[in-house]
Amino acid sequence: MTDFLAMGAYGVYVWTAFGVTAAVIVGNVFAARRRLRSTRARLQLQLLRRGSAPGAEEAAPLRARIEGSAREPS
Repeated sequence: MTDFLAMGAYGVYVWTAFGVTAAVIVGNVFAARRRLRSTRARLQLQLLRRGSAPGAEEAAPLRARIEGSAREPS
């Protein structure tokens, strides 16, 4: 088992490469989820502004909350 983990003299390089790759993949997943949430909120705000969203009349509190968060720098 120790020989496998050491991978000859290249274990440090190989396991570091695996770790960096895993970190990048996890980071991409989180970034994609954050962007999806942001895009959905932006599109919902556009629909509310047009008045064509389902329940647009009752959504005034939601609209104010979305507009407030859209103005804040992220």
